[in-house]
Amino acid sequence: MHLHLSPLLPVLLAFCCASAATRPNQSNEIKIPGYDAKIVFEETEAALLILPVLHNASHFYCLKFSHIVESNESESTPFQQALFDQAVLYTGWETLQNDSANLIQSMNMSTSVSLPDGTKLPIRVRYFMYHNEAVVQQGTETVAVANGSLKFTFEMDNWPFKGTQNYVFLHMAITSSDVVSYSALLRPTGQVRRLTVHPTQSHNDSLFIDFPITGILDRENHNIDIKVQSGATVSQDAGKSIDLVFAFPYFSQGLSYDPNVGLEIISTSSPLDPAPPKISLAVIITLVAIAMAVAIFGLVLAIQSYRRWRDRQRYSRMI
Repeated sequence: MHLHLSPLLPVLLAFCCASAATRPNQSNEIKIPGYDAKIVFEETEAALLILPVLHNASHFYCLKFSHIVESNESESTPFQQALFDQAVLYTGWETLQNDSANLIQSMNMSTSVSLPDGTKLPIRVRYFMYHNEAVVQQGTETVAVANGSLKFTFEMDNWPFKGTQNYVFLHMAITSSDVVSYSALLRPTGQVRRLTVHPTQSHNDSLFIDFPITGILDRENHNIDIKVQSGATVSQDAGKSIDLVFAFPYFSQGLSYDPNVGLEIISTSSPLDPAPPKISLAVIITLVAIAMAVAIFGLVLAIQSYRRWRDRQRYSRMI
């Protein structure tokens, strides 16, 4: 996988995602469990909007499949390119699992890409919303999935490769309503394990994507190359758009790959803020004892004052 910036993406995609964010389609959306947030799935493009604040469409993250390129391993010599079509079909959400330990909902999305010769190649994406923490198998890895995470499986069959040494590069654009920076958690091999997108504005959330090290190609597990392209550093200013690229080696039948997307809420408390003082149990007991003693002393004084007043009243009557 490669991660690089495209100069055209901020212009082409920020417009469609911004307009979609201000006019979200209500027919295909789901609230993110555990957060005051939701995901809106677009019907005119293979994209989804993540709204970290439920009723604030002006702050969003947009994930959009844009195009697929067949090229050599470095993507420096493209042989053919396919654009994603605007016709997108969703099946609607259904409950996949609902027991005492977990609730999982799923929804299928189908679309296609247009090859240079006019051929339409079907594309399938299956989304899974986890309402509880779970452990799932992703290729050769066992991965912990947090509650509120959206796992998606990208599937494509019968890509017409021009050569068995070529790769197909799936491009996904990540845009935001704000200027963002990103950071990557790397594996010991140098491959990206988690990408985190941080808005630079005053928001207390960030978006993360976890990447399995393997995908399924022709029903077998194969390592998926994950790296940062064009000499970019692991952490840098990315403007409002990031071009995320999944690099798949040659396959003759089909591929399947399933990343995981989620939100992280960042604490708004400052480390410089003084911590509230801690009061021990002994101090609390002492304070309670003092308060009770003061109350008893006050009660005794009140009784004595009443008796003196009563005695004076009796004496005055006798005179």
